[in-house]
Amino acid sequence: MKVLIIGTGLMGTAFKTAYPAATIVTRSELDITDIQKITTVLDSVAPDIIINCAAYTAVDQAETDQETANLTNGTAVRYLAQYAAKKHCTLVHFSTDYVFDGSGEKPYLETDKPSPINAYGHSKWLGEIAASEHEKTFIFRIQWIYGENGNNFVEAIKKKARLTGHLDVVNDQWGSPTWSQDLAEKIVIFLRLTPNNTMPLPPYGIYHVAAQGHTNWHDFAQEILQQTGIAATLTAIPSGDMPRPAKRPQNGRLNCSKFAQHAPLPLAWTDALAHYLHTAGTPS
Repeated sequence: MKVLIIGTGLMGTAFKTAYPAATIVTRSELDITDIQKITTVLDSVAPDIIINCAAYTAVDQAETDQETANLTNGTAVRYLAQYAAKKHCTLVHFSTDYVFDGSGEKPYLETDKPSPINAYGHSKWLGEIAASEHEKTFIFRIQWIYGENGNNFVEAIKKKARLTGHLDVVNDQWGSPTWSQDLAEKIVIFLRLTPNNTMPLPPYGIYHVAAQGHTNWHDFAQEILQQTGIAATLTAIPSGDMPRPAKRPQNGRLNCSKFAQHAPLPLAWTDALAHYLHTAGTPS
């Protein structure tokens, strides 16, 4: 089984660790917005599974750079889906809870209708539509990712707490903080890439997958400080007191029961944070 990982950020790095046999290509080696480059690079690997971890993730910047966000998260995904269809290989793509408007009171199901409220969420929705044009596609909606080799809320909180001794963090946006390494390992199981696995692949389509349990950004920050022992004061504030260019969904909770029918869910978010701090990160 030949697996190609595109991208070396949070998720790409995690997948390479979870499945070392995979080939991984960097952004300098493959610009997914270049359809000719896709053909050249992917033909040289001839993958059975393409795991696309490349994405435009600058949520606020996307508000004024929608063309680039849509190109990377939408059009380029269509290029990959077209290639996968032509070569009869499986495409794995990642989306986000930001495709929803966050107005619901329950965790979102895969069947709930997307209604993004910012440019980044819209670009990711375009990517879902594009990826779905290839029938052999898995789309995983993920959220609040932290881990090695990428922008990271956990490390940002630790750094700011040490520098300033005080943090203002919003408490009205809800989701599941998810460790990239734990997530990748569970998706490897889902994709039946574990040794001696003879189970058939789950049905193609959209799946929600995130750490177990829900919290808000303030309580997540509080847990980070508690587990690291960093001394800092923490104030909970509403989103309106911290205006940002891109509006965030308040309810980003995902119902992951569909994924759980086929593979174990990631750890409870507090447990995963502890594992991260004592392995990939630093405890204090």
